[in-house]
Amino acid sequence: MRKLALIALVAAVPFVPQAASAQTAAKTGDVFGLNSSQVVAIGVGIVGGIIVIEALTLSAPVYVGAAVGGVVGNWWYSQKAAEEGVKK
Repeated sequence: MRKLALIALVAAVPFVPQAASAQTAAKTGDVFGLNSSQVVAIGVGIVGGIIVIEALTLSAPVYVGAAVGGVVGNWWYSQKAAEEGVKK
């Protein structure tokens, strides 16, 4: 009988109400947690990566250049943001 009660208790755990909390609202102008300047830097990096990959070779897929350009754009933005943070 104790095993049955223990099994019933364990089976009932998922039905216990969970504590609720309010979500914090995203700041206006944020896209996926990125501010607008960072989104622009990544977008410019994507376009620049596509242009570079098309200029260098025709056999590589365009999305490779877009991915590399986006990563470089994000890196560039974070470097500039770090430099501005140090200056201030």
